[in-house]
Amino acid sequence: VGIGGRARTRQPPAGFVACGLAGALSEQLRPGAVLIPAWVGLPSGERLPCHAPLVAALTTAARHLGWEPVLAPLLTARRLVTGRARSRWETWGLAAVDMETGWLLRHQPVGATVRVVLDTPRQDLSPRWEQPWQALGEPRLWRQLAWLGLHALPYALRAALVVRAALKPATTHSSCPER
Repeated sequence: VGIGGRARTRQPPAGFVACGLAGALSEQLRPGAVLIPAWVGLPSGERLPCHAPLVAALTTAARHLGWEPVLAPLLTARRLVTGRARSRWETWGLAAVDMETGWLLRHQPVGATVRVVLDTPRQDLSPRWEQPWQALGEPRLWRQLAWLGLHALPYALRAALVVRAALKPATTHSSCPER
């Protein structure tokens, strides 16, 4: 799937583990925090549970790799959540926001996600990044571009490493790469 959960295939998978980045809804989560939710909320108020065995495997893998995961609920939104909208969703008991997991869970309940926090209320992103090519034309956003360039890829890789470690047979955990 791509950003916003637009599936690239006609048939849902038999199960899934999504990984990627998230935006924190409060200052309690810092950039780089690993989030593994037991459930995901949608803007409609619907709550979708993640598959418990996958959540457990991701949690164990994150700890094995040296990251203590935050086990808090996630919001899936259609658009970037920035500015004051973050605190609105936080009052619902949600810790962070992505743009895919909830839509996937609606079609395939055997799923889970690991997200690494990229942006926070203090390190807020402009909603203009929904259209990156347009945002690049705005010099006032170049500082954010530099910050994204430094952090987005390593944080996305962190999420992928957790997934890889979770899906490896238990006998190969000793060969997990360093962070």
